[in-house]
Amino acid sequence: MAPFLHRLSARLRRSFFDTASPAYLPSVIGKEQLSKANGYMATFAEIGNGILGPAIGGLLFGMAMEIPFLVTFCTFVVAAGLIARTGRYGIREERGREEEPGPRASIFKDLVEGVRWLLSNRSMLVLVCIVFGWNLIGWMPEGIFVLYVRDELGMGSLGFGLLYGITSFGAVAGGSSSLATRIPSASD
Repeated sequence: MAPFLHRLSARLRRSFFDTASPAYLPSVIGKEQLSKANGYMATFAEIGNGILGPAIGGLLFGMAMEIPFLVTFCTFVVAAGLIARTGRYGIREERGREEEPGPRASIFKDLVEGVRWLLSNRSMLVLVCIVFGWNLIGWMPEGIFVLYVRDELGMGSLGFGLLYGITSFGAVAGGSSSLATRIPSASD
């Protein structure tokens, strides 16, 4: 039961990250750079989550099963520090214009306002529920893949990481090509 609860917790955290990171990006990147920044973010996320992460994680897990969890903890601490540092400089509504001085709402009030808006916007609510559900349970069948690689193919943790990583090369190639050419948007 503990591995299931850990995976459930990880998927919940991932759902929050997957929705927050692209929403935060426009506040730190100018509108003219947003398309390219989204491409970089998606490509590097795929490199980390699909290619390097599984291979390195498999290697570390093979050395000692606690090491990947310790490394993950350390990266979260570093990420929290970087995010906290970014917040000190203020979020800009538009590039070159500082946020107006005055009392800022608390994160709790912002969260409540966002939930109210989401509940009033039916189409966006449906989309959020679909994405949330996919992030929560969409990849759980990967557990069967682990057993297949271990029991049927006879590969160890490094082999699993490499095999899993191979599946991401197409996504990285597609993301990299989108960085080279920009598809015009409807507003162009």
